[in-house]
Amino acid sequence: MTFRNAVSADIDAIAGLHSRSWQQTYRGIFSDDFLDNRVLADRLAVWTSRLVNPNENQWVLVAGEKDKLQGFICVYGKDDPVYGSLVDNLHVSEEARGTGLGRTLLQRAAQWMYETYGTRHMYLWVYADNIRAREVYRHLGGQEVEQVMHENLDGTVSPALRCYWDDTTSLAGILS
Repeated sequence: MTFRNAVSADIDAIAGLHSRSWQQTYRGIFSDDFLDNRVLADRLAVWTSRLVNPNENQWVLVAGEKDKLQGFICVYGKDDPVYGSLVDNLHVSEEARGTGLGRTLLQRAAQWMYETYGTRHMYLWVYADNIRAREVYRHLGGQEVEQVMHENLDGTVSPALRCYWDDTTSLAGILS
């Protein structure tokens, strides 16, 4: 598996993986119409914006084998004064699920946050109905600390949980 920073040439591959991941994971959270007909265009617009005009605190890492994208993570360093850096997206291809790639991407993000911002706090939002992801995050030391009702892109509303790591030292392999 190779890892590298994302570039604008990755827009289509990232948007495609992101869309497929949502289609496989978010049935019953987003409307079928959105997932079947609008999600790819939406994700293409988002990733074009992010990779053509990135925020200063944005970092996107892609992972792949043989020129095939297997996963990616998008992080915003020091996004919140209390909770630290935001993991805004973490997606792994269906073929790569269960291989530890998601954990590796989270570890690399935690390392990047520490090296770039000196922070050991990180968080992400996960839908309450995304049980598999919640179990993975708990296994990796994340704690669910808050629940909100989140307005989805298709106009529906779903409960989402803030998953928080107070100290990512062990996750990132950082020596205290």
